[in-house]
Amino acid sequence: MRLATFILLFFAAFSGAHGQVLIGNRAGLGMYQQRIEADKELPSYFTEGLTTLAAPTITVPIDVRFSRFFGLLIEPGFVQRGSRTESDGYSSTERVNSIELALLAKGTMEFGRWTPYILAGPSVTRPLTVRIAYTTTTGNGNNDEEATATADDFASYERSYVSLFAGAGVAFSIGAPRLFLDYRAMWGLTPVQRGDLTDVNGSVLRSIEIFDRGHVISIGWSIPLSRTAWRATPAPVTPTVPAP
Repeated sequence: MRLATFILLFFAAFSGAHGQVLIGNRAGLGMYQQRIEADKELPSYFTEGLTTLAAPTITVPIDVRFSRFFGLLIEPGFVQRGSRTESDGYSSTERVNSIELALLAKGTMEFGRWTPYILAGPSVTRPLTVRIAYTTTTGNGNNDEEATATADDFASYERSYVSLFAGAGVAFSIGAPRLFLDYRAMWGLTPVQRGDLTDVNGSVLRSIEIFDRGHVISIGWSIPLSRTAWRATPAPVTPTVPAP
């Protein structure tokens, strides 16, 4: 967070009269799947049943505009990712709560109140806690188990990992404030987890790396920090009613 604040102050000073800075809030829903890579072919049971996990994202977008067409989007925030596995009589969900800092180049075009935009860039994510839930279906009903631990308690989790985002959206101005809707695709560039598959004797059969990938739909709002932007916003006109 301190890094994000420093970057914000630096670019706010650099942008000067050529642009402006906006800050707001973004809430999104991500659909994630994990990509597993190994030094040898994986057995089918290892990836069988791996499906999509729906998880939230909440960030504070800091939009530094250098010009009418180009800017930098600095986004510190909270993300949840992980995996979900389903099979006959069994399901497991692993949710990883993390903090993330994204630095995205942003290109825009203005059409009156509407501002479509595209964005792309990297992010760095730090896993914090891992919540694992199991559900087993038997003749007597469902048996649920759940456990939570810090990510550092698991040797397989990386301290941090890097991802790449690319997407597009549209903002709508309501005076100085703006509402926006956007879509982002995410690719993991470095693994979230590394580990070894071993047999009953502890011998290593394969080394694996697990990467996150997904799609995120978000809504949010932003407001300019410049007094000039607020003063430039025309006040609403109250219609006059002619006297009888």
